[in-house]
Amino acid sequence: MPCVTGLDCPALATLQGLRSGSSNLGPEFVARVLPGFYSSMAEPLDLYRCVEAAAGNRCPGGIPATCTGLLNNRACTDCPSRRHWNRSEGHCEECTPWQQLGWILAAAVMLAGLVMVYYMMTAQTTAKASVKDTATCAFGMTISSLQSVGIIGTMTVQVPEGLKALFAFLQVFLLDSDDNFAFSCVASGSAPARYVVSVLVFPGAVCWLLCCHYASKLLPKRLRWEGPKTTNTIGALLQLAFSTMSTISMAPMMCFSHPSGVFSLLKYPSITCGTEDH
Repeated sequence: MPCVTGLDCPALATLQGLRSGSSNLGPEFVARVLPGFYSSMAEPLDLYRCVEAAAGNRCPGGIPATCTGLLNNRACTDCPSRRHWNRSEGHCEECTPWQQLGWILAAAVMLAGLVMVYYMMTAQTTAKASVKDTATCAFGMTISSLQSVGIIGTMTVQVPEGLKALFAFLQVFLLDSDDNFAFSCVASGSAPARYVVSVLVFPGAVCWLLCCHYASKLLPKRLRWEGPKTTNTIGALLQLAFSTMSTISMAPMMCFSHPSGVFSLLKYPSITCGTEDH
């Protein structure tokens, strides 16, 4: 039996023994898939790498087609329908109505927050920076810093165990919420659909501000939004979200190789680079 990267191949190991996990000669002569790799039962010698940034402990190794906690698809990337991956527990959990309601409330809070941002940023300005101006500037710098730290969590570099949870949490500032906040429960189990939803977040926010601008024409004159101020608010939003938008835009261009010679997306390993879904 040929031995490829990702396989433990003792002497006299056979392909049948790799599939079954046993051998007439004894367990020490059984080939096995190493942890962090995956192969299907139909093609056990086509090995796929389970990257730490996207998969964590999803691929325990052993016999082919072995995944942790109900995971399926190539390289153990997806949970069954109506379930999401719990990184801390290491298994797929059922989506609950509270998780779906939480995302709906979060979207409502974000839309209401954009309206508040308009009034905060377009208030009367003075020559000296006020407490509000200082707090706004500090808030923007803090968000930018958290985004930069969150980017580290998307890389394949090894980080200390104590920091993994922190980096995973900070990825929410990059709209990377698949594993930590059950995003697939409201978006979709499909990787392309989840990516499209994340791409549309900021264009949707801009459209919301424009809708509020034109809807305010129905209000009394003192409450109407002004064009330059609306443009200023949109510009500030896009400036603050630059790191997040850059990370999202780069996701389809970041591929990694498997021992089988196939390339997959780093963020969505179930998507093969160069295919129709990609």
